[in-house]
Amino acid sequence: MFAIILSYIKKRRKIARELFESRNSLKAIIDTAASLIFVKNSDRDFTLVNKSFLDYFNLDNLASFPSPGSSNVFREKELQETKDEDELVIKDRKILRNIERMMILNNRENRWLSVNKAPLFDVDNEVIGLVGVMDDITNRKMYEAELKQAKEKLTELNAHKDKFFSIIAHDLRSPFTALLGLSQFLVEDFDELSEDEKKEDIKNINITVISLLDLINNLLTWSRLQFNKADENPEQIKLFEIINSVFNALRISALNKRIYLETICGDNLTAMVDKNMIETVIRNLVSNSIKFTRENGTIKVRVTEDSGNITVAIEDNGVGMSKEIAQNLFKLNTNVTRKGTADEKGTGLGLIICKEFVEKNGGSIWVESEEGVGSTFYFTIPLQTL
Repeated sequence: MFAIILSYIKKRRKIARELFESRNSLKAIIDTAASLIFVKNSDRDFTLVNKSFLDYFNLDNLASFPSPGSSNVFREKELQETKDEDELVIKDRKILRNIERMMILNNRENRWLSVNKAPLFDVDNEVIGLVGVMDDITNRKMYEAELKQAKEKLTELNAHKDKFFSIIAHDLRSPFTALLGLSQFLVEDFDELSEDEKKEDIKNINITVISLLDLINNLLTWSRLQFNKADENPEQIKLFEIINSVFNALRISALNKRIYLETICGDNLTAMVDKNMIETVIRNLVSNSIKFTRENGTIKVRVTEDSGNITVAIEDNGVGMSKEIAQNLFKLNTNVTRKGTADEKGTGLGLIICKEFVEKNGGSIWVESEEGVGSTFYFTIPLQTL
């Protein structure tokens, strides 16, 4: 009997030693793993974590790990998601893979983790908890964000390239073709033409040259924008003087269509902005209104001040536009160019420049329009120093 008991004790000691060695081996394996490994019991409490887990959260041992509900490691949204996942794993025996979650480390740094969870079974195939493996994917998420940003930038650059070559191939070529045709016609048939016909041809040449100059100016300005050469140089300016300067530059275009230009702006209303940029914006918008306003129409530039901002409104009683066209006016990758009421041509580039210049000066731009009634372009600029 004694021999049987002694043999039983030896077997128990051997099993205990093997179990101890097995546990040590398992602990050595999981402690050398780079991934963060953890085990939770059926009550969702941590019962085991590896060394990488402790190091990651800067903990001495599992006891020093704060409970999720009383710490800032998990935000409320992520905490609830974690509880829901644990419920699925333990109650429904689900295996969850590649869950991406943000956590907050001790240094208050946000980190991204990829989480995998699986149920833990006993010898009777009952779920007694779960085992989880986490990997830090912060760098990957950063690379993905940078890649997405680079892709968007590349798409934008391609749109710029396509727009540029479209303008070179068509919009810039067409005015020169028209000028060549008109000048050649005058040279060959000058003596046969009446005075009125000569004046009409010269007038058409003048209109074409003005349009061409406007296009070239916009192209040069846009090119500077793409190469970040258009830096803001804010200064205190009187808006009334800027508007008058624009009106003087566009006076001939307006007179040709008998369009009345009106300014509603206080003499001393000033803003701290880049003078050249804002003058370019107003000139493009007024020029655009002239293009789409019929003869004997009216264009008003109204300037108001409210809540630290100045709002400039360029209002016309022209042909207006549909909501679909209005929504796409300031997008480079859409083609919404139309001919004016006197068949004036445009590229839509001027409005893209307006948007970029207004935003560079801390403002925003939009349009309200109704077909057959007219359009009003608005843009804001800050009243105070930038």
